Amino acid sequence: MGKADDITVSVKTIIENQMNYKNQMKMKRIILNITCELDKVPNIDELLPKEFERGEELKQKGIMEHLFVKEGRMGAVLVFKDVDEAEAKEIASTFPLFKHFEIEYISADKFY
Repeated sequence: MGKADDITVSVKTIIENQMNYKNQMKMKRIILNITCELDKVPNIDELLPKEFERGEELKQKGIMEHLFVKEGRMGAVLVFKDVDEAEAKEIASTFPLFKHFEIEYISADKFY
C-alpha cells in the first residue's frame, strides 16, 4: 500500500468513528426521577393541566420520550432524548410544578 492508500484508510476510519459517535449520541437518554407530593401543592388543579400541556409540547418536539406517573401521585419519571444533563435541567425548569420538584438526573445509554 502506498501513501494515498494509507490516507484513504485513515479518512475512512475517521468517518466511521464519527458516525459511530453520532449514533451513540442518539441513544443517550437523560432520566428525570422526580419526587413531588402533588396533593400538597397549592393550586394543583390549575397547575396539573399546564404541566401535562408542557409535557405534550416536549413530546411533539421529540425531546420527551416517556412519562411515567408514580403510584400515589408522588412524582414522575421522565425520559428525555438527544439532550445532555445541562439541557435536561434547563428544560425541567420550564415545567409549572418545577419549584415543587426534587429531581435526580440519570444519564443512560439506550441499547434497544
